[in-house]
Amino acid sequence: MHPAIEDETELDAAPDPWWLELGTEPSAPVHGCAQPDCDWDEVEASDVYCRTHEVFLGWGPQRPQPLHYMAIGGLRVAIAAGFFFTALLDSMLPVWGVALLCGLAIAALPLRLFRINLRAAALYWTVTAVAGLELWFGVFFARDAMLVWSAFTGLAAWWGLTVLLANSGGGGGAGAVGEDRGAQLVAVTLTAIPPGLAAAFVRPEWRDAFLVVAVGGLTGGLLVAAIIGVLRGGRHLERARPPQIPHLKRPLGMRWRLQFHRSRPGRPAGPIDRIARGVLAFFQVVLAGSAVGGSHTVSALRLLGYGLAVAAVALLNWLVWISVEASRRVLGSIVAAAVVMWAGMRILWATIRRATRVLLLPVVFASSAAMTITWWAEAVRRYFADGDLVNLAWIGGGVAAAAITLTFAWITLSGQPLAISLRSAQHSATIASTKGLLILALFAVALGAPGTLFNTGPIRWGWLTAGVLVLLTIATLIHFAARLKPRPRRRIRRRGRTTPPRPAATSERPDANHVEEEDIEAVSASMDATSARGGSPPRPGTGSRR
Repeated sequence: MHPAIEDETELDAAPDPWWLELGTEPSAPVHGCAQPDCDWDEVEASDVYCRTHEVFLGWGPQRPQPLHYMAIGGLRVAIAAGFFFTALLDSMLPVWGVALLCGLAIAALPLRLFRINLRAAALYWTVTAVAGLELWFGVFFARDAMLVWSAFTGLAAWWGLTVLLANSGGGGGAGAVGEDRGAQLVAVTLTAIPPGLAAAFVRPEWRDAFLVVAVGGLTGGLLVAAIIGVLRGGRHLERARPPQIPHLKRPLGMRWRLQFHRSRPGRPAGPIDRIARGVLAFFQVVLAGSAVGGSHTVSALRLLGYGLAVAAVALLNWLVWISVEASRRVLGSIVAAAVVMWAGMRILWATIRRATRVLLLPVVFASSAAMTITWWAEAVRRYFADGDLVNLAWIGGGVAAAAITLTFAWITLSGQPLAISLRSAQHSATIASTKGLLILALFAVALGAPGTLFNTGPIRWGWLTAGVLVLLTIATLIHFAARLKPRPRRRIRRRGRTTPPRPAATSERPDANHVEEEDIEAVSASMDATSARGGSPPRPGTGSRR
């Protein structure tokens, strides 16, 4: 085939559907920063900052443009405005918006090179954050009803994804059995069991109905497996030859013959003799006819018995064959049903693991973070109101908890090896926390200065400002102390030297136990060279000590 035609064929190939790409899609080309000495090989797909220069990679491999700096500046102003209006209006909503943006950055930026995973992470976080805010205020729904319907909605979405994955063979996690269409149908039917059992514990009033759904999924799976087993029954057993009873090849032979002896003809002696001869002749004819008729009757009975024996043997052999064949069909159907049921359960297990990783766990982590930021926003409002140190501790704990849960959310969704994801998360968290601490210090000083110095504004300097400034001061002092500390010189080892080192100017002879290995090798090489020239070797211990 022509190369151009092959390329067109590959381009025309339909891509996998989104439910198969979710959580397993390959990343876009990984890049580093725009610096010429940047080592792109050390950068992972989920890294937010360059590992060589710690530059933000959200703008791509090119240098940041003025619009990029303007966007970052506008985002920082929006964050500062959220804290300011929270203190001014005594409302948690502005700072909740700040938490929503920061959470979106934590959950989505590591997945920027994964198109479908990025959209899924943004969707999970946005929906759960809005649901958490509604659960906190209860404007449209009561809290209990909100929890119940949120659980039902999540289980329904999980069920829908498991149906799609099971219908596609488990997304490749079941191996070769995932290509079996019958096993896929069995797995699709069995997907009703886990959400049915889980929903039965959400609301006790509807427990019986959801248990019926779960049992119906199991029964339906068994029924589908049985039907497929009947259709495939002959594939799993070899054709058997049942035992047959041999029948007679020919009827039984007659080993006797009839012989008739007539009286010698002669002239009768008189009327009485003639009458006697007539009577004897009559009886002889009757007896001969009876004998001939009896022989033919016996022959007919013999043939009839032969036919009946052959028919009986054939009927008995047919009964044996149909019994064996029916047993074979039944056994083959049972084996085929068991095989397709096992394959369907393998597809179901792969489907449940995949759907749990790409939907259930990220939504659970995002929901935890959503509740945490709502509670965190209320703690910020209370801290601005009374400046309590306990609220400040709750603020710090909320930030850490939300960041950790959102990190777990994108790690489970990315599909990368756990070691790579944790390495990226640690690297990004280290740099982001440092920059966040600097921005927090700037915001704290700038927003609290008018209220503290001029008694104008809703924000005052407090425990947060003092703590951040103390941390920055300690970090700066540690940095300068480390820079002022003298560094030990590195010993440079010379390799490939063939002449002994120059003797030291001192008359002290070094201890033989402290002679370095390379000096011994050099002295040995010098001795070999001197012996080759015919000279005397140098005295040991005359080499210089470094």
